[in-house]
Amino acid sequence: MAVLTINNIGQSFGAFDLFQGASASIPHDGKVGLVGPNGVGKTTLLLIVAGRTTPSSGTIHLARGTRLGYLPQDASLAFEGNDHTVYDEM
Repeated sequence: MAVLTINNIGQSFGAFDLFQGASASIPHDGKVGLVGPNGVGKTTLLLIVAGRTTPSSGTIHLARGTRLGYLPQDASLAFEGNDHTVYDEM
């Protein structure tokens, strides 16, 4: 059983197609690396999977009971206004 399945995901900005037709399935014990040059849509794809943005096309399915977390590239924004240290958070 796949934990995550994406089918024909696409993201467009106006007439510009960032990517189209991306499909993948991640098994329960799977590990994933997302590698590519700048500007090809890696972060956009992760934002779509995390539910932070909506794809222009395609579908996403998470297995029941799956919890997903997302930490932005600029992690300082995620902790803005929080005066805790790493030790405090542990």
